[in-house]
Amino acid sequence: MFLVLKMGIGKPSESLRRVWVVIHGPEVPEGEKQNAEGIAEYLRNKLNIVRVLPADAQALDLLARFCNFVVVGGPLANECAFNLNNYVQPRYQIEVTREKTADESWGDYVRSGAVKVPGFLKDDVPYAGRPGVGLIGKGSQPYPRARPLQIIFVSGMDYGDTCTMGKAFRENANKGLYSCTYPPITYADPCPPDEAKSYSLITDP
Repeated sequence: MFLVLKMGIGKPSESLRRVWVVIHGPEVPEGEKQNAEGIAEYLRNKLNIVRVLPADAQALDLLARFCNFVVVGGPLANECAFNLNNYVQPRYQIEVTREKTADESWGDYVRSGAVKVPGFLKDDVPYAGRPGVGLIGKGSQPYPRARPLQIIFVSGMDYGDTCTMGKAFRENANKGLYSCTYPPITYADPCPPDEAKSYSLITDP
């Protein structure tokens, strides 16, 4: 909470609008963590206060009341994307076969097959998921405020798509589904350099 309390001077609503948490999954490739760090650095350059945390960090529920969130990675990799999915547009289409038990990690829960992500929902219209499709989803924290705090999803159906959407976010791309192009990549690889990635808005899924 020290991150937020430092901003408690002057106009609190204005201050809180400049406090961000960038959240990545706890078991993601190193390149996805670097992607989150790149997004955080972009936000810092706009005079924001930013922290990067994994989705299993303590007190994220409390931080949601005081901070804007950027969620990097989809719901299979990042529990925050699962929990906040209904608050952004466009969003993921998620199917759940059973509830997570108290002693399961998010990774174990997903690996059990209990969560499936067949695609996306754009204005509640399904769009089949496949590698090569990325998502910039935007919405607001579900807490009443005069100026709601933001939620932004930066992700896709595959690791390379999330890498590409990191570039899109840093280039001020609007919310939407995007066709992504990038060189072959494995989970052991870093994200490709920006000049090797490209994206274009899918206007009518």
